[in-house]
Amino acid sequence: MRVKVYDAHFSGGWILAEIPFRRWLRLALLGKAFLRCDAKPGWRGKLPFYIVRCMRHGYFLDYPQGWDGHFYCPLCDREEVPRFSTQTGGTSSAV
Repeated sequence: MRVKVYDAHFSGGWILAEIPFRRWLRLALLGKAFLRCDAKPGWRGKLPFYIVRCMRHGYFLDYPQGWDGHFYCPLCDREEVPRFSTQTGGTSSAV
């Protein structure tokens, strides 16, 4: 299955990601699905990258961040839309 995904880490734009049916089903039901392990230039090792659903912008590519493994939509960050913060229980503006 092909999924249109915003990739801010490698291509800097929209890509078509090819994923197996089971991962597509997981993405449709849970809102995230593993894509691959990869490293950006300058990184020491590889991290797992996931396709994640943003209710506002669609699908984006990201890796789990922080202790709780949360994801941030790069398009929401660019718009500086307030987002829910799992750390404080309130809203915080995008960085």
